Amino acid sequence: MLGEQWRESADYNTGSVPSATAVAVMLLGLEMRPDVAFEVGTFIGNTTRPLAITSKKVYTCDGSNDIKMHLPNVTQYPKTMSTAALTEFAKLDTMINLLVLDGRVQPDDILLLRQRLSPDAVVALDDTY
Repeated sequence: MLGEQWRESADYNTGSVPSATAVAVMLLGLEMRPDVAFEVGTFIGNTTRPLAITSKKVYTCDGSNDIKMHLPNVTQYPKTMSTAALTEFAKLDTMINLLVLDGRVQPDDILLLRQRLSPDAVVALDDTY
């Protein structure tokens, strides 16, 4: 995987998606071409990078790590739990077209997501609690 070089710099080694999942996210993004993608669970960016290639804008958060992607169309919320990241995102008054959940979602996230998901949004789940 492309992001493996960043694993050693992670504060918390949470594990990463398999290559097949990263490819599936890439194919989904190519099919959808979302304006806005939001990802919960950045870790080393193995799904962030495919989202950045296929989406106009990507927002991503990780509660445990701060690994910089340095991608021009990606806004990271490092060491930020999903509720705090979604609260910040909500201030932008834009809608999410593709939501990728690869991490823990908090109960308070549900209301925020209901307000920010576009009516035709696609939600992709991987290892989500």
